[in-house]
Amino acid sequence: MVHMQDITTIALENDDKIPVIDLHESDNIDSALEQLEKELFSYYQKGEKYIKVVHGIGTGVLEEKLVEQIKLNPLIKDFAIGKSGYLFLEI
Repeated sequence: MVHMQDITTIALENDDKIPVIDLHESDNIDSALEQLEKELFSYYQKGEKYIKVVHGIGTGVLEEKLVEQIKLNPLIKDFAIGKSGYLFLEI
């Protein structure tokens, strides 16, 4: 398993090759979480190892809910929180 700081390094070095799930324009938190699950499973089936999840910068509620859901998801081995409205996931 890769450690959180390593996920960020890998992701930043390969940013143009890492799939992106963009949630920051979702209608609400529930639709964003549903989109995350669907796209994450799709990338998992394709054999991707790292995913960038864009949630945007706002009140922080979406990021908080994403982290809660990510911690419960058995597909996700580890994650790192970016500084500008995104997360990196290792699946």
